[in-house]
Amino acid sequence: MEFSVNSTALTGLVEMLDRRWQDYESGRSYLKGNAHFSVFNVGVLNAIHGTHQRIVDEIDAFLAAAAEGFAGPCSTAVVEANSLYVHSDRAAAARTDAAMPAPSVDQQCPTAPFGASGSTAGARADSTLGPQVFADPVCPSARYRQPPDHRADHPYRFSFFDTFSPTSWGREAIWKVTGLAAKFGVLDRPYDVLAEAVEPLCGDWAGFLTCADVYDNIAGAIDDTVRCVTTGGHTIDRVWTGNAAETCAQSLGRFTVELNAAIGPLHQTATTYRQVAEGVYLQAEAVASILTLVLDNMIEKALEPVTGGAIEPFEVVTEVSDLVRVAEKIREVVRLVSKAREMATATMDSADSGLSGFGLLTNRHPVPALVPSVPTLPFRSSARAE
Repeated sequence: MEFSVNSTALTGLVEMLDRRWQDYESGRSYLKGNAHFSVFNVGVLNAIHGTHQRIVDEIDAFLAAAAEGFAGPCSTAVVEANSLYVHSDRAAAARTDAAMPAPSVDQQCPTAPFGASGSTAGARADSTLGPQVFADPVCPSARYRQPPDHRADHPYRFSFFDTFSPTSWGREAIWKVTGLAAKFGVLDRPYDVLAEAVEPLCGDWAGFLTCADVYDNIAGAIDDTVRCVTTGGHTIDRVWTGNAAETCAQSLGRFTVELNAAIGPLHQTATTYRQVAEGVYLQAEAVASILTLVLDNMIEKALEPVTGGAIEPFEVVTEVSDLVRVAEKIREVVRLVSKAREMATATMDSADSGLSGFGLLTNRHPVPALVPSVPTLPFRSSARAE
């Protein structure tokens, strides 16, 4: 294809790539700001396993490679090439472009080399266009929304059997008082003291749901950047033609293929985190119930010297209530094991789902490593060498 360029409009390609750099860097900040646990709320087993941090590190490395390994360097390469065109006469720029090897057709790339099929052969850069021709069809960074507080998904509920539990009465009182304080802005939310107490052991189920939202949102943002890069790649031949232009377009196409490869694993990882959250929640409820029974027994023992036999008529009722509550919690544990077994036999991923049902995080859907392929474009020193 004959060389031609609209240098003014080509600056729009640079701006498009710079926006992608910002999208990926913003994604890294969004990831680190929202998908994190402290040593006190990831849960003992998950803290020992360390899988969560490895998953976050993989996603961060992918976004870093997209920003610093491709978007930034590719933008710089286009700036250098455009600088050559601005400071050279047309004949010299054309000779430099002709000296570059013409890229072969890459069937893997959605942004194929323009002119390879002959459909754009003889096309020249449109001098009437401006940088806005590379405007984005969507705004990827709009995907980075603040995740909701998922603690509201499972609020504490005072049941009939809790009526006979002094610990549950205290738990209910604190829940109501902190809920009232939250309405007036004194606290950020109502607090369930027993749920907070067992969190270091079992883990923060709401935090796992937040991470799932973050991974889905990052996947959506990457998908949007694919649309933007693809649109930009297909716009190149309207403002820039020749071997360098085709090389750049093909490089953008390869980049979108690598970006697309991460979208599925991110959504699958989000699904895994939601399964883990359910397992952690069920475990936390079971442990909180056991802790309630222990505290109730301690309170009753402490009150015996004070009340003497005054509360003996109620002890039968209390014992029956305790037995019913224990039976309820045993049923919950059985349900947990049954659900884990169902997930373990599901077609999606048996090993991953089984462990997730028990609240243990695994990394069965790793995000692939991104290997940037920055285009080799002409620059001003190459023109002087001609």
